[in-house]
Amino acid sequence: MKGKSHIDTTMQNNSRPNGISANQSQSNEDNTLQALRYWSNSYKAKCIDFYLKRANCQVIGNEFRYGTGQLITDLVLLTPRNTISIEIKTAQDDLRRLPKQVIEASKVFTQTIVFISSEHKCNALKMLPNTVGIIVVSSKGCAVIRTPRRLNPEPMEVLASIPSSFLRRYFKIAENMHSDDLRIHVLQGYSSKINICFRHYLIEKYEQNFAQFLSDRGTQTHVEDIGILNMKSQIELR
Repeated sequence: MKGKSHIDTTMQNNSRPNGISANQSQSNEDNTLQALRYWSNSYKAKCIDFYLKRANCQVIGNEFRYGTGQLITDLVLLTPRNTISIEIKTAQDDLRRLPKQVIEASKVFTQTIVFISSEHKCNALKMLPNTVGIIVVSSKGCAVIRTPRRLNPEPMEVLASIPSSFLRRYFKIAENMHSDDLRIHVLQGYSSKINICFRHYLIEKYEQNFAQFLSDRGTQTHVEDIGILNMKSQIELR
C-alpha cells in the first residue's frame, strides 16, 4: 500500500505545473471562470441595451432552458410578434458548439440571433444558416450584419420548453396525467394554441424580474444588473 500511495502522490504532483498547489490550481480555474462570466455578462448588458432601444421588448430573460435537448440560450426576448433566442459569443469564446445551438433554438423560437465579438464575424457568416441573425460587437458599438428570418417552431420542441405544471394550469388538465402523456394530449388537442401558451409562460416567468430590472438599471445596463434577471421563478417545476 505504501508503494501505491507514493505512486499516486507522485502522479498527482506531476499533473500540475511545478510549484503550483491544488489550491492554487483551483483558484486559477475559479478566476478564469469569473473572468469569462464577467465578459459574457458585459456582452449581455450591451445586447439588452441594443434591443431596448430598437424593439418593443415585453420581457427579457437570462439563461433560458428549452427544447427536448434542454439546451440553454443566453438571453430570451419576447416582442409582440416574436420569441427570440440570443446566443452570446465573446472574443474569449470559441464557436464549436454554436451551429448546434442555433439549429436547436430555431426549433423553439421564431427568431434566432447571435451577438458576437467582431473577431468571430467571418467564421459566423461561414458556419451559420442564413436564417440566423448576426450582430457584431466592436469598439465602435453594435452593428447588424444580418437580420434573422422568422421561422415556424416545432410544436413538440416548444412544449418541451414549458413546465408541465404550467401546461396543466393553462389548459385545465387533470393533475394525475403523466408529463409525457400531458404533452402528447396538448399536442393532439391544442396544437394551434401552443405558441400562444409559450408566450404566456415566458411572460409569467420573467415579467416580475424584468420590471425590477428596468427599475434598477437606470439609463443603461451594467454587469451587476444581469443577476436581477436570474432571480428564481415560482414556476420552475417541470
